[in-house]
Amino acid sequence: MLWHPSIVKPYLTLLSECSNPDTLEGAAGALQNLAAGSWKVTYLL
Repeated sequence: MLWHPSIVKPYLTLLSECSNPDTLEGAAGALQNLAAGSWKVTYLL
């Protein structure tokens, strides 16, 4: 579950606290890649 909050939160923290342009670009790109997929949620019962 790549879009799970425990995976996304570190990227959001980087975006809000970092000033290094390369790090910001990398974090934004990673979030974009996570959001761009055609995800289908499945639940394991």
